[in-house]
Amino acid sequence: EQIYSYWIRRPIAAASISQVHQAWLGDRKCVAKVRYPNVESNIMTDLSNAPLIRNVLSAVFPSDVIDGVFEEFCEGMTRETDFTRELASIQKFAHAFAGNDKLWVPEVQPDFCSENVITMELLDGIPFYEFLTVASLEERNSIGKTIFDFYLRSTLQHGLVYGDPQPGNLLIGSGAEVMVCDYGDVGFLNPEEVDFYRSWIRGLVTDNYSEFEVAAKHLNYVAKNNTQFDLRQEFDALRGAYIEPLL
Repeated sequence: EQIYSYWIRRPIAAASISQVHQAWLGDRKCVAKVRYPNVESNIMTDLSNAPLIRNVLSAVFPSDVIDGVFEEFCEGMTRETDFTRELASIQKFAHAFAGNDKLWVPEVQPDFCSENVITMELLDGIPFYEFLTVASLEERNSIGKTIFDFYLRSTLQHGLVYGDPQPGNLLIGSGAEVMVCDYGDVGFLNPEEVDFYRSWIRGLVTDNYSEFEVAAKHLNYVAKNNTQFDLRQEFDALRGAYIEPLL
């Protein structure tokens, strides 16, 4: 409250790691995402209970991929507590989509950010599901195209993997702009990895199994100790579900 011109104590959003407050910097409305005290050590304590977490994961994933899923789950949880990393992620996405008038990334205020707080502009939009109740078919199609473009372009062009693609992180502007609010779980790909992801998708789209197979092996799409998995069958299933209906 000593830093901001005005601070609303009641949060406008809250989750397991942080909560968000509306505030003002001078006459500018903003939001401050505030990390809970001791959240990092609390999460590490929870993650130390590996057998319980593995039992939960085993109900969803095959046994041969549990190690990889568990490792990614732990990395994702620790990423979300790192506000310095999240600030950098927001800035990378802002640079990647600069000039795109259909996709808005919040402007951050680096001088008012720290390892415990991220200050950014207040996005003026309505929740995704609320938008769907009033949107026309044309507006829905426009929004869908923008979201699809965001997820694929961020990964395949900029090497940024948005790890939390769910409607709760989206607001829709009055001109059908898509506003992406949360960047706590973002992965970074190196250029070689980006090329293999492009090859993986290109193989699917062009019905080129050889290209798909090479990319899938380099990306560890199949666990190395899994001798039962039929990659060709997976290729045909993916094409049947996602590619052929569009042809």
